[in-house]
Amino acid sequence: MIIATIQNSILNAEQIVALDGKVLSGDERQECLSKFVKDTFDVEIEDDKEDCFFINDNQLFCYMYHPQNDEIDRRRRAMILFDKNTSEKECEKTIEIMGLVLENFNVLKEKVLPKIAEKGNKSNWLVKLLKSVVEILGKFFKRGK
Repeated sequence: MIIATIQNSILNAEQIVALDGKVLSGDERQECLSKFVKDTFDVEIEDDKEDCFFINDNQLFCYMYHPQNDEIDRRRRAMILFDKNTSEKECEKTIEIMGLVLENFNVLKEKVLPKIAEKGNKSNWLVKLLKSVVEILGKFFKRGK
């Protein structure tokens, strides 16, 4: 799941909300926006910065600027909430439908997601170590017979 939201470029128009690569409207839009606000209520955003980070064990929050300013030339900040297991395809569809720069999103996301790979590498290292210990102990006990 990936939700993205951004201020509309047209003054006084409603917030743009996308879910899994599709721009929403009506009740579906409002329900999705309510979920987004509920999940991100305590998130703090720094001015004039773009960032991506975990807000819990499973969800990441990114914020970045849209390349197009609004009608009175203000920068528009997109906010993106997604699960760590959201497919690259779903992310790409959502980022592109919102008019954001996919490369910028990927740079922000990759600053955080390698930490998951590192955790996996540590687990793999521990498994390999334990297998080696068991193998050595097995050889040791075979000699003793």
